[in-house]
Order: sequence, then C-alpha cells, then structure tokens
Amino acid sequence: MRQPRWQAISLLMCVFFLIYLALDLHPAKADETDPVVNIPTPTLPRPNGFDTILAAGNAMVDRDRIVACYADQDGKAYSLRAMMALVAKNTKALALLRQGLRQQYLQPPVRSFNVQFPYFFTDRDLARLMMVEARIYGAHHQWTAAANCYMEVLDFGAHVKQGAPLIGYLVGEVIQSMMLKDCWKIIEHFDLRRTTLMRARVQAIIDKDVTLVTALREEKWVEQAMIMSYFSDKKANWRLTLALACGSEVLLSSKHELMDHFSAYFDAWIQIAPQRYPVQRTMPMPNDPISKVLAAQLFPKAALRAANLQAQQQLLLTALALQAYHLRHGVYPETLALLVPCLLHALPPDPFSQIAPLCYHRHAGTYLLYSIGPDGVDDGGKTVTNPRHCDPDSKGDIVAGVF
Repeated sequence: MRQPRWQAISLLMCVFFLIYLALDLHPAKADETDPVVNIPTPTLPRPNGFDTILAAGNAMVDRDRIVACYADQDGKAYSLRAMMALVAKNTKALALLRQGLRQQYLQPPVRSFNVQFPYFFTDRDLARLMMVEARIYGAHHQWTAAANCYMEVLDFGAHVKQGAPLIGYLVGEVIQSMMLKDCWKIIEHFDLRRTTLMRARVQAIIDKDVTLVTALREEKWVEQAMIMSYFSDKKANWRLTLALACGSEVLLSSKHELMDHFSAYFDAWIQIAPQRYPVQRTMPMPNDPISKVLAAQLFPKAALRAANLQAQQQLLLTALALQAYHLRHGVYPETLALLVPCLLHALPPDPFSQIAPLCYHRHAGTYLLYSIGPDGVDDGGKTVTNPRHCDPDSKGDIVAGVF
C-alpha cells in the first residue's frame, strides 16, 4: 500500500534535519575563526609601465583589422600598402607601448573574484600590431628594424607576466610565442654583428623573464584572498557557497583545514616547478576539494605551456649561436659543446628531458636541432603534429624553426 504524500514529506524533512544536526555538531563546526594568511600587497612603481601600456591599448584603432592582418600570414588578404596604412594609424599606440616597455612594470595585485582582465586581450592585440610592423620591415629587407620589433614583442611578453597570476603568465607566453614563430624567417639574413646582438638580447630577456614559480606564488595569493572573501562574507553561508562550487566534502571541513590543505598543494607545486617537465608530471592529483576544482587541471597545463615556451626559447638561442659559429668558421660545429662558453653559457637544456640538452645533428651544410617534446621520446627530429598546442601525449619532437 502506498504511503500518503504527507508521510513521505515528513520523512524527507527528518532526513534533512538529521543532516543539518550532524553538520552542526561536527567537530569542524567548533572552530569558525578565520585562518591567518599572509598575503602581501606590493608597492607599484611610479610611473608604472602597466598604466602606459594600458593607455597604448586604449589608443589602438581598427583592432579587428589588426587581428585579421596578423592572421594573414601569406599576405593574400592584406597588401603591404594596407599593412603600412594600418600601422601608420596606430603610431600613437606603438609609441606608448614602447614607452611602457622602457618603464618599470608591475601589474596591480588581484585580490578579489570581481577583478576583470580586459587588458590581457588588449595586450595580445598590441603584440599583433607590433608583429605586423615587423613583417613590414622584413618585406623591405630592413632586417635590423625587424629584429628590433621581434625583440620588443619578446620583451613585452616578459613584461605582461610581471606581478600577474597564472592567467597573465599564460598571456605573456602567448605573446612571446608570436615572436618565436615568426623570427626564424629573418635569421638567415643576419651578419655576424646582428646575430651576436640578437642572441645577447634574447638571453637578457630570458634571464629576467618571470618563472613559473613566481607566477604560481602570485596565483596562490590570489586564490587565498578569494577563499578568505568567502569565509568573511556575512551575507552568505560560506560552507554552502563553497560546497556548490567544490563538492560536499567542504561541509565536513573547517576553514583552517580547507585553507591548510589548499595552501599545502600550492606549495608542493611551487617546490616542484623549478624541475624539468618529466618531474613535474609526477605531481599527484590533490585530495582536498578546493584544489581539485581550482588547481588540479590548471597546473599541469601551465607546466606544459611553460616547458614548451622554454624549449622554443632555447631552440632560438641555440640557433643564433649556431649561425654565429657558421659565420665565423664557414661550417656548423660537430657538437653543441663547441658553442660553450664563447657563444652559449652552457649546453642548452631540453625542458622535456630529465637531464639531457637539446638534440643536435649536423648534416652536409646544415643541421637538425630539436627538443624531444612532451612524450619524452627522441623521434630523431620527426616533428610533433602541432608544436604550438601540443598536449602531454603528443608524439614527435619540437624542431627548431618548425611551427
């Protein structure tokens, strides 16, 4: 015989009451004090290159055409004259961008869920504009001017990462990858002086570039500040808010437990981040509910993108050293060891190998230079399908000059 509806409703209410009572009496409920977290607030420079480059973005015109012109790699949709007209219309934006690159730069700290990042989209378009300018110089065989533009794009990507959480780090990586994709077209036109100068500038930018460790540390402070804003919100139940986002495990944890576990997982990533990618891949998935949602997927992707960027940077730096050696001696060296210490500080590391440097093979008048790629297997220089967007299981190698 079916129970009356009111009996079913009563039973459901009893179940909810017991769950509420269990949560209310749970030990986690005993400590409702907010954890003490040290979240620094940096002092911004004055003037700040961030503000000047923000003004450069606001001064840009025809952004849609800039994006389309940059994407027109073969020059089929936009003539050289159209490209020059587009750059001429953005003279003010480019002047402000270069002014910002000469200033100290630090992104204002992010300490709230409500902060938006529209400037990251603008930064990418500014980089595209400068890349279009570099192509114009290249079309006129003005190799020094083209090289300067490429170096400024690489430097711009390094600036964007300054003080930024992971999203800014990844945007900076995208900007630098634009340069690393295109600059191979002009290297063969360099004499020894230009090659030496460009190699020195690339090395200087790499040396001052923000590391993944620094970006992870800033991301930790951002996430901690956001979690603390939930804890201190008097208008909402922080347990229910976080439980809806991160799962029911939050309901049985205290504020201190949640913050301690979350911070410990971040610290573990910060500790392993200086290692090469094969070691980073061994990082286990988190057990705490907040890290599972906020960090578990983001960290491995950031580590892969960072390793890919490092590989491309080392390939370019080594290719410039090989070019300089060839211009001096008329042949390429038998091994990369002959580039050290005159042209390279040390053998170029392969971030996708645990201990080995980049792979190098000299072939009759030319050479093959490559990283073994994310799968950690030396495929003899067989190019990975998509070097720019490889995943952890991509097969093949990342070859110098191939995008």
